[in-house]
Amino acid sequence: MEVDHTFALAEEILGHLLRFREAEAQEALNKAFSMFTLEKVTTDILGTLLVKVGTLWEMDRITIAMSTISLPFCAQK
Repeated sequence: MEVDHTFALAEEILGHLLRFREAEAQEALNKAFSMFTLEKVTTDILGTLLVKVGTLWEMDRITIAMSTISLPFCAQK
């Protein structure tokens, strides 16, 4: 059975973004693009990140600054 690493990569990228470490988030995203198809990265990683950031913001678990760096990072890719 093949292990799907998309969840772990999404969590890694989110962790970097929420700590304002955009370079490390980019490195993790580059790793994802080297492992998976464009469609899988955009749907399973970036799409998941967008939803999670929105949910965390709605629940007041992240600041507006955190969402401001995270959302454009996902959208520009």
